[in-house]
Amino acid sequence: MTLFARGQVWRVQLAGKSRAVVIVASDAALDALPGTAVCMVIDETAGAPDTVVTIPMRQPIQGAAVAVDITALTDKRLQAGECLGSVDEVTMDRISAALRVTLDLT
Repeated sequence: MTLFARGQVWRVQLAGKSRAVVIVASDAALDALPGTAVCMVIDETAGAPDTVVTIPMRQPIQGAAVAVDITALTDKRLQAGECLGSVDEVTMDRISAALRVTLDLT
């Protein structure tokens, strides 16, 4: 069993910058394919509007999850970062909907 879970928010180093990401891979995928987690980058600049592909959040950090900014991170990169907490169910539902639109899975 992995220590990562869908909806967790982590602060990690990406391209030399500290960035927050939310894990969007399913818990089943995280367990079945250990070593990598699919994540959505969180914009903390307060510049991302509330749209169908940007989801504002206040907890565990202030920002907006951006569905068009998806990356796969190794477990080592995540573990080198800091877990900030998890998003609530309503936010995760909006993230899921944004991913379906972005990836044409509707």
